Amino acid sequence: MDMDESLVVENYYASFQQMHWRTELNNMMMRRRMDLRYEFKVEGAPHQAQWTAVAYVNGRTYGAGLGKTKGEAKENASKVALFALKDQGEEKADRKTKRGAAERQTAVEDAILKKKATDAQGGGDAQR
Repeated sequence: MDMDESLVVENYYASFQQMHWRTELNNMMMRRRMDLRYEFKVEGAPHQAQWTAVAYVNGRTYGAGLGKTKGEAKENASKVALFALKDQGEEKADRKTKRGAAERQTAVEDAILKKKATDAQGGGDAQR
């Protein structure tokens, strides 16, 4: 893999680090018509607060998260709950999600091929 390919792939995977787990979980719950609620607890001095969030789906605990802020703890709990639901098979394969992942993979592959074609025609920075 050359430098340009690795940059495209790196950007593709970086998009997952920017996921909004709370939104993903909330959307899943709305699609499945499931109840989602959180409980919060804070410990420590105000300038060193440690928040704990627990995510409940239909009354069952599915995830807990820690954070320096209430939002960070909720985001972390949402991520744990989302993966727990998917691991348990309660989230059946969603055609949109599968199609979206396939489209992103295709876009990455297309970008790599386009960059290679541009470089082969002398339009890119092939000399590095």
